Amino acid sequence: MAIIAQTPGKQQRNLGANHRMWTDASLHDSGQLKAFTNTHTGTWFGGFTGGVKVAVLDANGIIIALTDRKTFGVDGTITGNNDRTDEWDYQFPAGDIVNANSLEAIQAWAPRWDRNLENAVKVGRAIAEILALM
Repeated sequence: MAIIAQTPGKQQRNLGANHRMWTDASLHDSGQLKAFTNTHTGTWFGGFTGGVKVAVLDANGIIIALTDRKTFGVDGTITGNNDRTDEWDYQFPAGDIVNANSLEAIQAWAPRWDRNLENAVKVGRAIAEILALM
């Protein structure tokens, strides 16, 4: 299983509000994409959910294939885990990636409203604990 395309190292994106993601991916001649995505926030209470897709580009930089979106969430630094790295994979039909030359990670916010409610509850509990110490 030979690597035929990869991202140029860890492609990091600052999503604003002290939220960041990076993805490092490689594509094998079998059509299997293997990737690692890190999701991180430096905010106290503001967790977020980010999404990533990996585009397969030909020699002209034209997208010839695209993964489904993968989503990963983190909590604020006070309310939970603010940093995580996930390994994931995706299987392309081998015929779709014959002209693959490079990969590009596309990373963006991917809000989940049910997760936002869970975070609001966590923030409320953390504030209550702080106030109880005063």
